[in-house]
Amino acid sequence: MKARPRFSANASLFSRVLPVALLALGAVPVKAAPPASDAFTVQSYPVGRCPRGMVSDGVNLWVVNLCDNTVSKLRQSDGALLGTFPTGVQPLSCAFDGANIW
Repeated sequence: MKARPRFSANASLFSRVLPVALLALGAVPVKAAPPASDAFTVQSYPVGRCPRGMVSDGVNLWVVNLCDNTVSKLRQSDGALLGTFPTGVQPLSCAFDGANIW
C-alpha cells in the first residue's frame, strides 16, 4: 500500500494570503497559496480564510473565502482591499459575465 503524500502547512490552499503576480495589464492571480519563497510570487495580499475561487472584472480581483462565507474585493493595480461582502454558506467560486460578479 502506497503512502499518501503529506503537504506542509506552508503549501496549504487554506492560507490567509493570496499571492498575486503583477503583470503589465494589472494584477493576475497565479495560484492560491505557495510558500513565500515561491518563484511565482511577486506580491501577497491578505484575504479571508480558505481562499478558493477568484475572478477579475478587469479592474478588481474578487476572491471567494470559503471558511468566512465572504468574497473579498481587491483593487488590481495595488492590491488594496476595497471590501469584504457576505455570501451564502461555503462559497466555492465566482464568475464575471461582463457586467456582474456571480
